[in-house]
Amino acid sequence: MARYFGPEELEGFGFEGSGLHFARVKVMIRALAPADKVTRFAKKLVSGHTSLYKLQLQEHEQSASFLTDNTHVYVVKKDTSFFTLAQYELTAANGRGVDKRYLGMLTFLLKDCPAIPASVLATVPFQDAPLVQLLQKYNTCLDPASPSVEHHYTVASQVKKGPEMGYAMLYTASDIPFRNTNGYWAGFFWDVTKPDLSQRISSRLGINFLLMNYERQQEIISYDGSFHKREQVTEKDQAYFLRIPFAVQVNLRQVPKAAFSPFLNLGITPQVSFIRNLERFDYLPFLHLGAGAYVRQYKVSVSVENYGISPKADKIFSMGVGYVLKKRNQAMTTQ
Repeated sequence: MARYFGPEELEGFGFEGSGLHFARVKVMIRALAPADKVTRFAKKLVSGHTSLYKLQLQEHEQSASFLTDNTHVYVVKKDTSFFTLAQYELTAANGRGVDKRYLGMLTFLLKDCPAIPASVLATVPFQDAPLVQLLQKYNTCLDPASPSVEHHYTVASQVKKGPEMGYAMLYTASDIPFRNTNGYWAGFFWDVTKPDLSQRISSRLGINFLLMNYERQQEIISYDGSFHKREQVTEKDQAYFLRIPFAVQVNLRQVPKAAFSPFLNLGITPQVSFIRNLERFDYLPFLHLGAGAYVRQYKVSVSVENYGISPKADKIFSMGVGYVLKKRNQAMTTQ
């Protein structure tokens, strides 16, 4: 049976092979307790005379309405005390702004190093790389004999993948005599997120096979020796599409295990089409626009694929449902 260990029981833990380690810190989270600190596990960035950690906040703790990546805080450990580095959104009647409170905290903590000018402390970005570089320089300044270790780690891509299937309809220009064009498709999808780059943007790749039924009207002219006879004939036929959709996806909720996560995506869908008996092949690149949501282990989606850029071009409207396959757990070490 799996057992949960909280920060009151462990000093830290790590993942084998990734270089990723977490340590117990005390941090101030304004959304929970503006004047008190809570104990959490935070990711190690720098260890030394003064240490730096990064804590990813839960959704209800974030301040990210217009600062889309303001979903974390940093923690500095100096001597035995913990100090929170954070920035907050400000909204007033005359506009919006950012309270970069972390700059004042850095000036207070690092003022005893003459090698770091105040102009640098007043402009350092709220990002991993510049803060790591700053703390490394500070540790070298205050205690050059002691090691200052930057923790390099590889962040594994987060992959959602699984089978999907759905229903599709084909819209064609009015001068093409097709009617009742609809069909079904089935395939497999991959949704890949790089957390170290962005939790909000992911790449979506898929492959599926579409069977499209349609009716085609033709005018047949016959001659019986005395006069011509015109007759409208409806033929039923099928077309087949092998599709490989690729899209850039915007995830509107950044919580990895959220029960409901909506998304929008935009991309291109190369398609190879052929009709019955493999009589004719066509290569058709379609522009793709879609939306949907992950609902627990399921994915629901709708999309429109446009042949070219003209709004009057052929279009395929699709709706589908998919199932996200469950992932295996990664090995973990404790400290």
